[in-house]
Amino acid sequence: MSDDNKLCSLYSNCTSAEVSSGTLYRTILIIVGGTVLSFLTTAGNLLVLISFRINRQLRTVTNYFLLSLAIADFTIGFFSIPIFFTFFEKDRWPFDSFLCDVWLSVDYTMSNASVANLLLICFDRYFSITRPLTYRTKRTPKRVSIMIALAWAISCFIWTPWIWAWPLFDKSLPPGDCRLPFASKATVAIPTAIAAFYLPVTLMCLLYFRIYRETVKRRKELHLLQAQHHSSISQIIATNSNSNSRLPQNLNNLATASVHEQDESISTDSNRSHGQNVKIQSSTDKTSILSDPKKQNKFIHTFHGYCLKR
Repeated sequence: MSDDNKLCSLYSNCTSAEVSSGTLYRTILIIVGGTVLSFLTTAGNLLVLISFRINRQLRTVTNYFLLSLAIADFTIGFFSIPIFFTFFEKDRWPFDSFLCDVWLSVDYTMSNASVANLLLICFDRYFSITRPLTYRTKRTPKRVSIMIALAWAISCFIWTPWIWAWPLFDKSLPPGDCRLPFASKATVAIPTAIAAFYLPVTLMCLLYFRIYRETVKRRKELHLLQAQHHSSISQIIATNSNSNSRLPQNLNNLATASVHEQDESISTDSNRSHGQNVKIQSSTDKTSILSDPKKQNKFIHTFHGYCLKR
């Protein structure tokens, strides 16, 4: 064997070793990444479902939208993501055509249902902010259930019938491939993409922009009301301070008047009591003179002598 052949054989062995090692790293990276992503998606949405089932306080009308969103995302994490990473690692479809149709139907329907539920949550927040009194009275559990059912029905109608019916008319997919059969048909792919993704995302952006504007407007109105409230409170405090400054003078006047009245009443009462005492003393003296015979004779004798002197 010549030196060129030896070098060629050695180069081919090195290249095959490098390719096999690169393929191994790629496979490990895909498996680890797919497992972590699938676990996080499944576990997180499963916790939401368990919390909604256990805690009755979470069973509010608004949380029905979150429950529907959690169901869609749980199905994607539990069913769609593992199959997708398997397909991506093998670089070809390793299963039969029936499972391919099932996977495509579930994946696209659940993804579209997730977007539809996000759009419903956005509408719910928008009407709760712009029409807080009228909307919340009309947001009953029955109406919310109907809205969620319509979101799921529209998501299923956009994708599932076309995925299952298209291979009956066009069998252009080669074996070992699993993708939308009408993905290459612009007349079908563009309307479905607009209805499933671009239109809901555009509506959500517009609604969240309106929510932002309404929040800024409400904040300005709140600041204006707070300023008016503070000004009215300051006016009340100023009025009360003026009335409080006049209060000591009024109290002094009232105290002086009451003191004069009390002095007059006391002097009047003292004069009356003095007169009553004089009268009582005179009456008691008269009673004592008239009651005692000796004092009566003495009084008559004194009175008689006084009359003779006059």
